[in-house]
Amino acid sequence: MFGCGASYGHSGAERAHTYKTIMSKEWRMAKDDFDNFMLMDRPSRLSRWH
Repeated sequence: MFGCGASYGHSGAERAHTYKTIMSKEWRMAKDDFDNFMLMDRPSRLSRWH
């Protein structure tokens, strides 16, 4: 019942696609957080200094 097989609501391919989408979003958010922490993000266009 548990594991890599199909569940009642989703097939194995659907579950794999969902996990891939979630991990992609999480990875992009983590990279953004790291860039913000290291002050490597793009400067704001609202500032007159850039």
